[in-house]
Amino acid sequence: MNLTRPRWKWLGVAETLRLYPVFPILPRVCVKDYAVPGTDFTIEKDTFVMVSNMGIQRDPEYYPNPDKFDPERFFRENKSLRPFIAHIPFGEGPRICLGKRFGLLQTKLGLLTVVRNYDISLNEDKTSPSMKFVAEELILRKTGDVWINLKRRTT
Repeated sequence: MNLTRPRWKWLGVAETLRLYPVFPILPRVCVKDYAVPGTDFTIEKDTFVMVSNMGIQRDPEYYPNPDKFDPERFFRENKSLRPFIAHIPFGEGPRICLGKRFGLLQTKLGLLTVVRNYDISLNEDKTSPSMKFVAEELILRKTGDVWINLKRRTT
């Protein structure tokens, strides 16, 4: 995978947010009665619902081999094969995260600065290989710390 090609731009950020959304669940309140298609079940108005953002973004119906990191999923032609709502790391609609654009800009600038000036590697001695998440928190966070080694480039 050649991530230096211009077409790749920031597709890795989108794929990372697909695999590890900041908020794995999106709390919502139903604004009108909704009959769930294909069932006899109706979600009544004013019912508190939890939408599994992480579940949607790892659904094999929309993302074949969903646990694999694959930025090609976000090529224009691949995005058009699934509903836009299958990728909602910041929520969607009138309750979308107000900080979405700022957060993405900040992430891209931070990554650019570090990647441009440092050689980066994972410190495997201090980092647990487990990808278990802290269950008691609203924001998705891996158990244990992730340690990286940074070596400043001289050129």
